[in-house]
Amino acid sequence: MGNWLTASEALAFWQSPDSRTLTGKRNRAMLAILLGCGLRRRELAELTLESLQRREERWAIVDLVGKGRHIRTVPVPNWVKETLDAWLAAAGISNGPLFRCVCRAGKLWGHGISEKTVWHVVKKAATNMNIAQLAPRSSKIMCTIVPRRWWRARTDPVPSWTCLSANDRTLHWLQATFEDRCE
Repeated sequence: MGNWLTASEALAFWQSPDSRTLTGKRNRAMLAILLGCGLRRRELAELTLESLQRREERWAIVDLVGKGRHIRTVPVPNWVKETLDAWLAAAGISNGPLFRCVCRAGKLWGHGISEKTVWHVVKKAATNMNIAQLAPRSSKIMCTIVPRRWWRARTDPVPSWTCLSANDRTLHWLQATFEDRCE
């Protein structure tokens, strides 16, 4: 069924790449989006700066074409946006694909990344934290590292998101948890 992380482990997972290097900033931003927004690897690899927009005083990824060609809008928590802004500023990205390859010399090259690049970033972060058996076939990396029991285990009641699935409730709870810890 997957390997679940506690809230502190998820925070450590997201913060494991070195924020002093360009590659580390990119990897942190990628992990933040995977954890905070629940995107699939392919969705993350195809994400463009133009799809990140401010809607009703909140940041969101708009018109995201996902699995089965479903189009959705995904909220972006503040801590994810701040991490993403650090990457974009360091890389000097102002349009096009959100993520680019970084060569060993610490310079951007190419125009975008692949799903495999996303998988290697996640795998490296998992290896650094001694997380075993992380499966590349997982359609959502978030589903492999975020426990569904988190939203059930909260002492305060889950808000009335009755129309949301368990994963959506987990995502909302995760966003609130990380925002509380990062402020």
